[in-house]
Amino acid sequence: MLACLAAALVWLPLPLHAQYFGQNRVRWERFDVQVLRTAHFDIHFDKAAEPTVRETARKAERWYERLSSLLGHTFTQRKPLVLYTNHPDFQQTTLSDTPLSEGTRGFAESLRDRLVMPLTGVGAENDHVLGHEIAHLFQFDMARQVKGGNGLMQLPLWFVEGMAEYVSLGSDDPNTAMWLRAALAAGELPGIDALTTDPRLFPYRYGHAFWAYLGGRFGDDALAAFFLDAVAVGVRAGIVRTLGVSAEALENDWHAHILAAYGTLLEQRENIDVIGTALSAAPERGGFALNPQLSPDGAWLTYIGRDALGQVDVRLRNMATGRDVRSFGNLARDGHTDAIAFLYASGAWSPDSRQYVLVVTRAGDSELAILDVMRGTLLQRIRVPGVQSISAVSWSPDGRQLAIAGTSNGQGDLFLFDLAERRTQRLTNDAFTELHPAWAPNGRYIAVATDRHAETDLATLAYGRLRLALVDPVGGRMRALPDLGADARMINPQWSGDSRSLYFIGDVDGVADVFRLDLARGAFDQLTQLRTGVAGITARSPALTVSPATNTVVVTVFDRDGYQMVALDRSRVESYQRLADDEVALTAPIMQSGGGILPPHTESPVPIVDAMLADGVSGLPGPTAGAATVARYRPRFGLEGLGLPAAGVAAGSNGAAVGGGLSVFWGDLLGRRRLGIAVQAQGRVQDVGGQVLYVNAVSRWNVFATLGRTPLPAAFNSVAPIRVRDASGNLRDATLVEQGIARTLVHEGTLGAQYPFSRTRRVEFAFTGTRLTQDFDVTQQVVDNVTGRVLDRRRSTGSAGEAIQYAQSSAAFVGDNAVFGPASPLDGWRYRAEVQQTVGRTQFTGVTVDGRWYQPLWRGALAFRAMHTGRYGRDDSQALLAPMFVGAGTLVRGYAAESLAERECGRSAFGPCPSFDGLLGSRMAVANVEYRLPINRLGVRGLAMEVAPFLDAGMAWRGGDALSLRPRALQNADAVRRPVLSHGISTRLNLGAIIVEMFHARPVHRRGGGVFGLTLAPGW
Repeated sequence: MLACLAAALVWLPLPLHAQYFGQNRVRWERFDVQVLRTAHFDIHFDKAAEPTVRETARKAERWYERLSSLLGHTFTQRKPLVLYTNHPDFQQTTLSDTPLSEGTRGFAESLRDRLVMPLTGVGAENDHVLGHEIAHLFQFDMARQVKGGNGLMQLPLWFVEGMAEYVSLGSDDPNTAMWLRAALAAGELPGIDALTTDPRLFPYRYGHAFWAYLGGRFGDDALAAFFLDAVAVGVRAGIVRTLGVSAEALENDWHAHILAAYGTLLEQRENIDVIGTALSAAPERGGFALNPQLSPDGAWLTYIGRDALGQVDVRLRNMATGRDVRSFGNLARDGHTDAIAFLYASGAWSPDSRQYVLVVTRAGDSELAILDVMRGTLLQRIRVPGVQSISAVSWSPDGRQLAIAGTSNGQGDLFLFDLAERRTQRLTNDAFTELHPAWAPNGRYIAVATDRHAETDLATLAYGRLRLALVDPVGGRMRALPDLGADARMINPQWSGDSRSLYFIGDVDGVADVFRLDLARGAFDQLTQLRTGVAGITARSPALTVSPATNTVVVTVFDRDGYQMVALDRSRVESYQRLADDEVALTAPIMQSGGGILPPHTESPVPIVDAMLADGVSGLPGPTAGAATVARYRPRFGLEGLGLPAAGVAAGSNGAAVGGGLSVFWGDLLGRRRLGIAVQAQGRVQDVGGQVLYVNAVSRWNVFATLGRTPLPAAFNSVAPIRVRDASGNLRDATLVEQGIARTLVHEGTLGAQYPFSRTRRVEFAFTGTRLTQDFDVTQQVVDNVTGRVLDRRRSTGSAGEAIQYAQSSAAFVGDNAVFGPASPLDGWRYRAEVQQTVGRTQFTGVTVDGRWYQPLWRGALAFRAMHTGRYGRDDSQALLAPMFVGAGTLVRGYAAESLAERECGRSAFGPCPSFDGLLGSRMAVANVEYRLPINRLGVRGLAMEVAPFLDAGMAWRGGDALSLRPRALQNADAVRRPVLSHGISTRLNLGAIIVEMFHARPVHRRGGGVFGLTLAPGW
């Protein structure tokens, strides 16, 4: 019975608060959530963003009408949309179990058909993301109608995301076309199987290209049928069923159309190595360089790089030596910021080239971090009043102000910020877009990319391509500049040193190149004619920088699924290729039909999807739609998940038995309140257990409560010879057979809370009450040894001893900024300090202090751990409490109990074993050192694996034991407790769902040789 009670203390599931490490999702703000009801959607939003949300609601209904007509499908019920005012607010959502990066612009989930996205302040981008995610809602709805199929979740990502991209962007997309040209130039056009299996192929771009080909080749009216057939029988079989061709024939035809569309263009244009000097490694050799920013004096360059762990950091390069001299990536790891913005945001140099301002996120908002470049120190962080999200910044020539492109309450505008007075001035206040501000060296104007021109119609929520304009910083007056043509995009303006010219990125023929605009003459010059294009990760990411003092031009160029930084040849910058001598017109571009059109390009008839996207009026509700249908959000629980039920029932001489389990989860629509119930049966009716869990994440505090019943049955049996008298009174030889179950019932309730100070630090509190009871159910049979007949059978049940009741309260301070490699942390630190007090029948104080440090070194990292955990007090070593074992595979390797041989115990393996006992105690201390080397850094691809030589040391003891730091072999154990050591090599393999560690350890203080072991856990 005592053994069963000890097992109860060992095997009780840890409560929710006991996530030992892990980084935090902080909810910095409490939102005033309202609900706007439209014809088909319930739109949840923060009240402050209502004007922008009403525009978004009209777009949502227009998308519904478009996609319903295109796909021949109507919703069977209303769909919830959750809109966040900006991206930092979106990153606080409780509707995603994984952290949301800057690159996540929205998601749709199928449990409750929710669409979740932020407002970006860019009307065209909001419209595209909204259409993309509503397309997913249609996919969810349509897939449910397919009976007996493989299901939507079995389809490859490129197929599902590519379809959503095509119906929301159409066939005219220079960004996707750039990826196709790069693949064609490299001779690496992907096939259908490669798209499914090769993780290096970006599913959005290649999937978009495939669906555009499908619509152009077979007609957009075939899209819905093909999608439904793929859900039913898979992609390859769906191609045959819907299109009547084999997957191989379709793939070959697709590739032939890509060659026909771009082959001539590639022959006429330039390779990346022709235009200038590479400043970063080529993508195929691991190069990654984005958002270059030259200092005004041309001596320094900042850019976004990536370290060996794939973490983004800001690097400083000396242009004279060509070497990187500093990294600012630790800003996001040491608690100064939560993340550095880099996909859409660009920083700026001060006029004296001594300071640099970065856009960062911290505490739920965008901030500006000003750095002393030479010293590598953070001078100040600035939260700009009235600007919640920042995408770009430019320093005024006098150093007193910053021009900022940002959002306020979901609307994007242009702002000025006075650094001395900490005052914000709004230069624009409307639904037009202004991006990439660049202050002229003479201080007279701020150049921006904007959709404020005739092709943009705010009444119909139709947005033209971005073009250039000049803004007067004094009064905010804006003047449009000449454009490259109605279909050309113009972004990322940069000034010449004399303020008379603007460099920019334009795509006059669907290919992004560098141009120069002479402001006095209105004439354009083209500096590059690249085969792929000048680009960042997204279509509006900055990719061009110019030094006013030296007229040095640096760009990022897309090449082979990656980005390379190039300084243009000075002769190219100074000897322009003139495209036009008049103010506006251009000579004929190289390829008028467009390097940005996805093949096959068909002008007549216009594809259904392209015509649908060009029509901004059809399906668009009027401006007053939904004006009276806003109400405050009221949480209601709905089904979130259902664990697959399984059940079985049986009956026997010892009573009924059941087996199986069921779990059900509910939550409110915003994921702030969740309720879960789990029931598990594992034997007889008395062995049914369950748990109820409630989590409240409305505020910054995460509060939870659990209530559970956990049966811990332990079966036993025994056989003993006895003598019994038969009916005649004669003694006979017989056997007494005892079979039964000793059951420990654990009734436990927990109330706990977590409060995150930041992404990396938090405090935890918990109070748990526990009641342990025991009962038994024993059957005794007397069996005649000669005849085998059962002479007697008896069954007894009852309780064993008094119930044990105790309560535990705990408090912990936790820090974690670790960066993971393939199977364990390789950079950063983790620590946990916890105190736990137990009162009741059992009283003791538990203490845990655990610190871990990871230091990158060469191609791997040194990892250190020092940990102490122990029980102190009256009952710290009582028999009911399971002892701590320092020889576990995650502590000191090579001393596992199952690896001890009989000869090491010095007596029977079934009796006391001093060697093993020396590894047990109520307190222990452990120290470990490893060198972790991911094998992909040695050129081995395809395996997420690391190799780690290690040294482990540890000691276990009880209160009152004598201690010595002088080790001694276990077989010579005495009354003094001493440390044990081991060394060896470990291999960890990440299999996705689990991480497997296999090690060979040489236990220094054991007899014999090495010991092999296996654990299923990430590296510490």
